[in-house]
Amino acid sequence: MASIQSNVQELKEINLEIKRLQTQTKNLKKRATEIEKYIISYLNEKEQPGLKYQNTAIVLENKAQKIRKSKKDTENDTIRILEESGVSNAKEVLKKIADSKNTNKTNMQKIKLQSITKL
Repeated sequence: MASIQSNVQELKEINLEIKRLQTQTKNLKKRATEIEKYIISYLNEKEQPGLKYQNTAIVLENKAQKIRKSKKDTENDTIRILEESGVSNAKEVLKKIADSKNTNKTNMQKIKLQSITKL
């Protein structure tokens, strides 16, 4: 059975590796987005719908993208719809609906690693 010291050390190392990988993933996604923008601008500049590179076809496609509303806009729209539907106390109904969506919270124990600095 492993000692508590080795478990704590392993947990620290795992957390550091997770943080490193998250940073690396963030940087790779950012770079991929930059490259995609460059390829899109190249294809638009050349007025081509796509191109073939080695055994890969790169095709431009238009895709609909939903833009999220702010929480306030969503709430206002919901209240307006409820009022249009004949609900007289729309704000109260909306609050009850929002409360019903919340799940019950339970307590659980979690490890928190803090470095202790000597004074």
